[in-house]
Order: sequence, then structure tokens, then C-alpha cells
Amino acid sequence: MRSADPTEWEARNREQLLERLNKLCAILPIFARELAKARREAARLRVQNRHLIDEVEELRGAMAMRESDSCSRA
Repeated sequence: MRSADPTEWEARNREQLLERLNKLCAILPIFARELAKARREAARLRVQNRHLIDEVEELRGAMAMRESDSCSRA
């Protein structure tokens, strides 16, 4: 049961919706900044991972060469 007439209810409902929209508009730039920051961090980590993978492959190659050299000398 509503004690208010429909126009009063619609006005309150509209006011509440506008208030929620204003809050979302205030929060949206924060989320956008955080998303951009996370994307930059993900890109940085991908580059770092690529360098580490390259380094591991280089070290494995060096170890394999040492092992083959020591086997050929024996």
C-alpha cells in the first residue's frame, strides 16, 4: 500500500535514480583509472616474463653445451 499519490512516488523514484546515477558517475573514473593501471601492469609483467623465459632458455642452452663438452672429453 502506498500512501503517496503516483506523481509523488514517481518524483521520489526519479530522484533516487538520479542520485544513484550521480554516484556511479563519480565512481566510474576511479574504475577506469584502476583498469588502465591494471592493464599497464599486465603488459609490464608480460614483458618481464618474456625476458625471464629468454634467460632460462639461454641458461639451459649453456648447460647443455657444457654437458656435451664434458661428455665428449670423457
